[in-house]
Amino acid sequence: MEIEPPRPSAPSASEPRRPNPWPWIALAVAVGLVASIAVAAFLLREKPQDLTIKEPAEAAAPAQNGPKIAERVGGAPAPAAAPTPESQAETAAAPAPAAAPAPAPLSTPLQGPPPAKALAQAGATAGATQTAPAPARAAMLVATSGDPQKPTVNLGSVVWSAVPANPGQPGGSGVKAEVEIPDLKMHATMILRKNVDASLPASHTIDLRVTFDEGSPVKGIKDIGLPQMRRDDPPVTDPLAGVHVKINDSYFLIGLNRADADIARNVDAIGSLGWFDFPMLLSDDRIAKLTFEKAADGEKIVSDAIAAWK
Repeated sequence: MEIEPPRPSAPSASEPRRPNPWPWIALAVAVGLVASIAVAAFLLREKPQDLTIKEPAEAAAPAQNGPKIAERVGGAPAPAAAPTPESQAETAAAPAPAAAPAPAPLSTPLQGPPPAKALAQAGATAGATQTAPAPARAAMLVATSGDPQKPTVNLGSVVWSAVPANPGQPGGSGVKAEVEIPDLKMHATMILRKNVDASLPASHTIDLRVTFDEGSPVKGIKDIGLPQMRRDDPPVTDPLAGVHVKINDSYFLIGLNRADADIARNVDAIGSLGWFDFPMLLSDDRIAKLTFEKAADGEKIVSDAIAAWK
């Protein structure tokens, strides 16, 4: 039996070879990047007209803001911007400012005092020609423990002056007595005014303030009595009608009665009698009295005030 050799298989149709796509993708990406860079360079390039617009604005900014900031913080002014052709043309066209006068050396004397100082000097000269108020007599009498009828007398002085009405406050014009008692290191001020405040039930008010310097043998005042008017010869005392209020240890307020009869009697006593007496109770319970006279200057000042109050 003869064996046949194997026959070759019938040829089949061969499949076509597919091309590789990656080189084309890489080429497309490279072309896209190059095109993007070219477009960006074209759009972002600076134009000559843009540069001519931006340069003056940037140069003017330091000139406008620098001086303002320096003025607010007190620093030195900012450096000036570089001049442009336009600014040079404007500077040349503007008139040159007048040169400021150089300050005079400190050693150069002034030719004359300024107006305010001249007025002050004139007022001082005029005041020097007027007669200053002459001090009148004053004293502080303090009772002693050994013999209350023989008090210790501490001499001092009083100066009288007229005081105007307080603007915007109740109270008319008045008179002021300033008392000094050197041995007691004592200072007292009395101001007598006509009351113009309808809500205050008083015809006149008396403010009395008393202070003692450090080292004074008197430490303070516990209370006072109503003031009394007195004459020297014969010794007659006329208490004023009113009420007193203690504000503190050194300040007392007295309101004189506003009944017609009391007003007439109080004003007559103030105008006709020459001494003011203020009874006092010291902080150590000793009895004392502050007394001072009107004298010639006080008489005139008080008389003028009473005439103005009518």
